[in-house]
Amino acid sequence: QDLTKVRSGTLQRMLVGHRDWVAALAVAPDGLTILSGSNDWTARAWSAATGRCLRTFQHNDMVCALAVTPDGRRLVTGADDHVVRLWSLQTGEF
Repeated sequence: QDLTKVRSGTLQRMLVGHRDWVAALAVAPDGLTILSGSNDWTARAWSAATGRCLRTFQHNDMVCALAVTPDGRRLVTGADDHVVRLWSLQTGEF
């Protein structure tokens, strides 16, 4: 069913909360969480089911890259401040 909707181009969900351009996206391995990185100096974790922001990760500059570890427990972000951070998706700490 989800693939049918993707193929049809039907909008499934809008994730609203960033204050500037979204520069990076990833999906957790379980498909339940969507991650986004933005020029607003944040990365965010979103519920794929509801579109609700689950957690915000603050950088000191624009977040331009991100990835989720294969076990889905950590988020890796890179920003224009030349810093790469490894975050816990559970606690939000790095």
